[in-house]
Amino acid sequence: MSSQLTYALGRLDQTLADKNADFSRKLLAIIFHADPDFSIRSLAGLTKNEKLSIRWRSRVHILLSALLLTKGDLAAATSQIRQVSFKQEMDQPDQWQPFYTSTGNYLVQLYRLIETLPTANPGARIDSAILGDSHVLGMAAVSAKSIEKIYLPTVTFRLLASPQDNALKVAFRNAAALTYRLDALAFSVGEIDSRGFVQFIKKDNDFWNKRKDHWRDTVAAAYSFIGSLRHPLQEYVVIIPPMPSEKIVNAAFTNEEHGQAQRQLVLKAVEELRDICRHEAQAQRLKSIEYSEDILSADGLCQTEKLLDHAHFTPDIYSSLVNSFTKAKFSNF
Repeated sequence: MSSQLTYALGRLDQTLADKNADFSRKLLAIIFHADPDFSIRSLAGLTKNEKLSIRWRSRVHILLSALLLTKGDLAAATSQIRQVSFKQEMDQPDQWQPFYTSTGNYLVQLYRLIETLPTANPGARIDSAILGDSHVLGMAAVSAKSIEKIYLPTVTFRLLASPQDNALKVAFRNAAALTYRLDALAFSVGEIDSRGFVQFIKKDNDFWNKRKDHWRDTVAAAYSFIGSLRHPLQEYVVIIPPMPSEKIVNAAFTNEEHGQAQRQLVLKAVEELRDICRHEAQAQRLKSIEYSEDILSADGLCQTEKLLDHAHFTPDIYSSLVNSFTKAKFSNF
């Protein structure tokens, strides 16, 4: 069995033990174990590996910086990002370049806005956790010490809805096992999916009409999988994905009549996807929370002023979301 297939099937330990496995997937396997302490130790060891190319050592620094941020150690996180060579990424792009460049630049911008970050307190009681993609990094910059943050790249409905095991589903199981003693666990899922609608509709105006039932099944399967992980005495909360940003939509569509019509199709499709999320969350007895409507422009897209880049919000927006989660876990279903 190839190392690519081994990783795809979620056999993370086998991927890490395989000396011939692709290094790019080994890195993700480390992260997808969903145990931040294990991942930090493993990545820290790799930064000292002189056999790694400058490019891959730089990428290890990006991932390590992200995980240190989730632990509340801003000094260590910023120290790691200072060792990143962004020039290497731009000079020699490969299939991983967009992910690492985007993540690294997001962290740089986030650190510039954060003057202080509570250092993790060994004596603080962790009573809940938030799990998800790079939006969790924004939450890590503002959230209380009592909330553990678990960062996983490329979190999508599509992968969670797969009938077969894959690395992401294994990561979610690992996270659930790691956090089952906590009072509540929130899942940030679907942001990548909803943003992808922009490109889908750009290629096919009828995309949503043709694929709506498929997406309803996809969300239902993903939330069903999430619900199946829950301990009977634990509260699970899902975060409804936000609308796409003005930056993404403006870059995709012109202001001409055809472009304006496609913009409206995007708004309709994503809002209906969000309705599906709300409905399916309730069907699976999952609580749901949402970003404040204050992030939206007059035409219903996420305002540029509320974003650090094409997709990630300013710290105050994440602070509001974390407060919503804190309230949700103590309210009656």
